[in-house]
Amino acid sequence: MSDARDALALSLLPGIGPVRCRELLTAHGTPTRAWLAVASGTAASRALRDAEAALARAKHIGARVLAADSVDYPAPLHELPDPPAALFALGDATLLSRPSVAIVGTRSASAYGERIAELLGAALARAGATVVSGMARGVDAAAHRGALAAGGATAAV
Repeated sequence: MSDARDALALSLLPGIGPVRCRELLTAHGTPTRAWLAVASGTAASRALRDAEAALARAKHIGARVLAADSVDYPAPLHELPDPPAALFALGDATLLSRPSVAIVGTRSASAYGERIAELLGAALARAGATVVSGMARGVDAAAHRGALAAGGATAAV
């Protein structure tokens, strides 16, 4: 059994949202124990199959899955009331444990809006922050460009 697979499968069960998932993980200690405590029936079979397929797709592109109890899981996410049970990571996941600032905005930004986002991304990167966004066109992409041009780190979520 795999904690990453079981964390994903747990999060895919109908009626198990992030808060309930956290409760199960806290009560049972590991994703595998939590999964075994609640998994039964057709919905569980489907969730397990979907989790295995997601893991295979992640592996195919070189990504990995970080279960909430993994040493690589970003510590700041544990402070959220409803952290994800698992994350897909491609690249350096430790960036998510550093001080971070999210910059998000419109996809159809004006030239001025993109320039300001780029300047903000660069300034934040020089200050040591990881710039985080959804990696959409417009403001998000401009912030990433600015951070990268300044030699900083970025993360797309």
